[in-house]
Amino acid sequence: MVHRNVREKGLLPLKAVCLLAFLCWSLAGQTQPAPGVRAPEIRLTDMEGRPFLLSALKGQVVLVDFWASWCMPCRLANPSLVRLHKAYAPKGLQLVSISVDEDRQAWAKAVKADKLTWTQLVDDRNRSSAAAVYGVQYIPNAFLIDKNGLVRAVDAKGAKLEAMVERLLGE
Repeated sequence: MVHRNVREKGLLPLKAVCLLAFLCWSLAGQTQPAPGVRAPEIRLTDMEGRPFLLSALKGQVVLVDFWASWCMPCRLANPSLVRLHKAYAPKGLQLVSISVDEDRQAWAKAVKADKLTWTQLVDDRNRSSAAAVYGVQYIPNAFLIDKNGLVRAVDAKGAKLEAMVERLLGE
């Protein structure tokens, strides 16, 4: 049974179709940065067209989340990111969401509908794109980065992610 809000938001693309579409787009052969390695640089533009560099956030704990407006699991995960942001942004957590949408209007509409108030970027999906550099082969997918710019967790969720954020903010 599909949740009523999912139907109302027009998020009924089948999970398999979403996954297949993303896997077709994904660049095979890229590996994700493992915990303990330096987080690769991200150079993208935000919703207002301003340049963004991940390295500008050095000294802060950062969660980089890859998603798309058409991805039902991503959209269903967004409320937990909103709660995480509300709880930990005042303590220093920076969230950066990177959409792999091709349709910028759908992306902007999803950001507004899901109340995503932190840095929103769109990936240009070329060989040097953030998703390619991070070896993202499925979404949602997130990378927790410490104050020194090192990847500390890949795809952590829920209580595990929250505990790691709490610990890193205290370091």
